[in-house]
Amino acid sequence: MKKSIPFVVLMLILSFQLYSIEIFTGGREMPVAEFQADLTLVPVEGSVNFSDLSTGGPVSWEWAFEGGVPSTFSGRVPPAVYYNSAGMFDVQLIVENADGSDTLTKTGYIEVVGYPAGWDYTPTGTSHIISVPSDVTFINRPLSAGDFIGAFYIDENDNEKCGGANVWDGVNNKAVLAFGDDATTPDIKEGFGEGELFIWKVFFTDSISEKYAFVTYNQALPNHDGKFYDNGLSSLTSIDTDPLFVNATANPEAICLGDEVQLNAEVGGGTGNYSFSWTSEPAGFTSNMQNPVDNPAQTIIYYVEVDDGNQVVIDFVSVELMSPTANAGEDQSTCGSNTVSLTGTATNYSSVFWSTNGDGNFTGQDQLNATYAPGSQDIANGTVLLKLIALPINPCTASAQSSLYISVISPVAADAGGNETVCYNQTNTSFALDATVENASGILWETGGDGGFSSTVIEDPVYTPGDDDLATGEVILTITADPTEPCSAVAEDQMTMTFIFEPEVFAGGDATVCETGSHQLDGATADNFSSLLWETAGDGGFDNTSVLNPEYTPGLSDISTGSVVLTITAEPVDPCTASAQSGLALFFIEEATSNAGEDATLCILLSNPGIQLNGSVSNASHVLWETGGDGNFSDKNIVDPVYTPGVDDLLNNQVSLSLTAYSNEPCTFEAVSLLDLDLVREPFAKAGSNASICEGANHSLDGAVAANYSSVLWSTDGDGGFDVPGSVNPVYTPGSGDIETGSVELCITAEPNDPCTVAAINCIELTILPNNQITIPAGWSGLSTFFDPIDPDVEDLMSSIVDDLMILYNFDGQVYQPVYGVNTIGDWDSYSGYFIKLENETTLNICGSPVDNKSLNLVEGWNVIPVLSDVDVPVGDVFDAVSDKVVVIQEIAGTKLWYPNYGIYSLETLMAGKAYLVKLNEGTTITYP
Repeated sequence: MKKSIPFVVLMLILSFQLYSIEIFTGGREMPVAEFQADLTLVPVEGSVNFSDLSTGGPVSWEWAFEGGVPSTFSGRVPPAVYYNSAGMFDVQLIVENADGSDTLTKTGYIEVVGYPAGWDYTPTGTSHIISVPSDVTFINRPLSAGDFIGAFYIDENDNEKCGGANVWDGVNNKAVLAFGDDATTPDIKEGFGEGELFIWKVFFTDSISEKYAFVTYNQALPNHDGKFYDNGLSSLTSIDTDPLFVNATANPEAICLGDEVQLNAEVGGGTGNYSFSWTSEPAGFTSNMQNPVDNPAQTIIYYVEVDDGNQVVIDFVSVELMSPTANAGEDQSTCGSNTVSLTGTATNYSSVFWSTNGDGNFTGQDQLNATYAPGSQDIANGTVLLKLIALPINPCTASAQSSLYISVISPVAADAGGNETVCYNQTNTSFALDATVENASGILWETGGDGGFSSTVIEDPVYTPGDDDLATGEVILTITADPTEPCSAVAEDQMTMTFIFEPEVFAGGDATVCETGSHQLDGATADNFSSLLWETAGDGGFDNTSVLNPEYTPGLSDISTGSVVLTITAEPVDPCTASAQSGLALFFIEEATSNAGEDATLCILLSNPGIQLNGSVSNASHVLWETGGDGNFSDKNIVDPVYTPGVDDLLNNQVSLSLTAYSNEPCTFEAVSLLDLDLVREPFAKAGSNASICEGANHSLDGAVAANYSSVLWSTDGDGGFDVPGSVNPVYTPGSGDIETGSVELCITAEPNDPCTVAAINCIELTILPNNQITIPAGWSGLSTFFDPIDPDVEDLMSSIVDDLMILYNFDGQVYQPVYGVNTIGDWDSYSGYFIKLENETTLNICGSPVDNKSLNLVEGWNVIPVLSDVDVPVGDVFDAVSDKVVVIQEIAGTKLWYPNYGIYSLETLMAGKAYLVKLNEGTTITYP
């Protein structure tokens, strides 16, 4: 609450809020104005920070910034000042205290320079900071104060655009803020792309000239590759605006064998003291001359290295040998009329073409990668000669040619014979094959099953099927004929051998079925049959007697007998002749029944909401209770569980339950019985939470809730009244007795709905707090309260006077200034005094409880104290006991003093609701009576 802060600091706080208060503190020296700026050379739209260096204890500061925004400021520490136009501008500071004032004007103190033409840039939401330290190394030519350095990018039209720049002053470290492309304008590129290389330029103001700059980067910073990254950090270590360069050329750059080449090194920039070193690839040529001559015998690259004693640069130039070469490739073989892909190579040619001594055809005859299709005579001859010819490029005149031979071989052919269906029995277990093969170098029979051949390498072997062949019912046999090289495609053919077997049938196992409905047969199996026939020994019927698993409907005799025998017969597939037969028996059982109980209306107790159920079933394998709501069963698989309704059940006031009895297998019938219950809940009431209100206020019982009631009624043990006592959320107006007592009990009673019988009652305590009314004058004054506010938030506390409130702050410099939306105070401190300024006199009501502790701990030096009393208090009643420690007590924004050393006692009373300035020569504690 109390700070050991000199009184002059308080004056700084007051002057920052455009107000100063003169306080008599004894003699002071005349103030002397002095200030400085962090920058005196800035670009247009740049900002400058000013620092006050004045002496002599000034208490007010008046600044004037020619050409700046803001143009004036009252207070010691001005905000950043922006300059939006070029020029030389004055800065003035006037300082003042009780003993006088002083004025300092610095003429042309701030120099503002405009950006060069074409150096304007667009700030965006992404940026990369590149620092340019004041000790950066300049190679060849340094920058002077007023010169510019900037980073450029390539825009959507391939033009160089400035992405960020700054002015150089030669004294301060600088930073170029390079801005990235704005992603919200996809058709326009107004900044760097991620990973785009910086293009650096400098502008020399004295010569009005612009040059590209070649820079090096500080390798210790995160981004030193010269590229843009969002939130990137880089730093320059050197800037070169006149770099060494070399351009290597050759004349001519294309020659025929035996021609001479003149090499030239065009050099500039750097120190001007150059040395040269020529080399070649392939190696073999060297020279220290600037412009040597060579006579190459092949295509070659010449490298020149130039050293000026400070930098080394390298360039190269290629010289191409233009005499043609040709290579038709290796001899090849092909199969029949298959085309041959030619892969000739040639260099330094104007055109190429292929020729043949045969009757085949070329595709792409004038291409190196032509194809050749042998003709009938080529195939008959078995070989053909091809030739590749490469014609020269001017000025060369000699052509080149190369030949290759193509060998032509006939393809292989194979026929496995037609597919066969055979009858497999004890006397017919092996089968002869009939195949045809031409132009084969070898034969191989293979089976897709597990049988065997009498021989796998002859055209017509005998095949004996294996167990897997017979189980599958067929087998695929394959004959493969190998070609004669160079043909690579084998000849392959297949035949399928299918096996027929005698029929087999199984009716399925005996089954127990339900007494009603039909029975679907599903266990019957049959193989190798041409047709099926079902028959019954009873009086039922099949839906289809010729399918493997028909549906059987029992007759009355079947059901009364309790069982029936069914028989299936399978006829063979040609050429097999023997049929097969099988039978099964069906047995019949009864279906289940279910009864969930009678519908009812029930009262649901809050303490025990469970409902005892009493269902019954017969012929059931198991049961299942289910709910149409959201409640739970104690055990849903017994006939008499307890059901506890859920939230939705209670909100809907009803629930439907079902009991399902499941028949014994194989019956699938489910017997379902429904039970509808109407639910009436026991009433519930809650009056809300205990609350506090201010004297003279009503209390809205918005926090009260009630449910499941037929009616509600509020009651009080005091003398106040409810606006609508029969509603759940009435408004209570305290009576005079309530206010005098300071509290009252309020109760709500909720009567039940039939068939419930017990009412619900709940109560809260309402505390009634007094108001501290403080009249505050217009203008400046001190403010305090002896109350702890019920709501300490300073914005809520001042809401009733906010239209007149200009500023409120404490001795710690915490401020509430509603017109600017500033609030650093937060919560009100009743043990602190406050400075306040109003446009008009008004009354502030502070609701709360008187503080328990009326003692204040004061520090040496200045203090701002509250008055912890609901009535005015004589100064002596508080300070007589510590008067030897008091230097002065004074009003805030007033002239009254309690000044013991000088016998001045014009301040006689500390007024309730005010705050006062107290200066002590030693810390102490005061206590209000």
